[in-house]
Amino acid sequence: MRCKKCGEFSDRRLETLIDVLKAAPADYIMYAACVDSIYPITGVLAGIVDDEAVSFSSIETYGENPPKTCRVDEMTKNLVCGMEHENAYNWDVCLEAATNVDPDLDMQLTENRTISSWGIDDICKMFVLFAGEPWDEI
Repeated sequence: MRCKKCGEFSDRRLETLIDVLKAAPADYIMYAACVDSIYPITGVLAGIVDDEAVSFSSIETYGENPPKTCRVDEMTKNLVCGMEHENAYNWDVCLEAATNVDPDLDMQLTENRTISSWGIDDICKMFVLFAGEPWDEI
């Protein structure tokens, strides 16, 4: 993965992430990355990790095609609709622990985490959210 365009994500706010997504290529697939593991993002929900937080779900595929992926334009539309409905402009965003991970392997997305930064890989057509600190430690 080679991210030419990238940025820090220090305020953890939903509104900031939506602004970044609006500027990203619409047809890119969204991924979550934790250390050296990468997972396709499969959805987004509110209230799973925290009452006023939106969390992205992902799955470990072990090299297989994921059952579902999310494009940047689809995710942006869903987030904007949800943000307006819930008045969630200042809500936090985070990454949920990935499903289907092997607990015996190190350096996987095995716990909920903050989002530390984002990146765009034009070669693989990916928009990536990079995992930060464990959610429980903020």
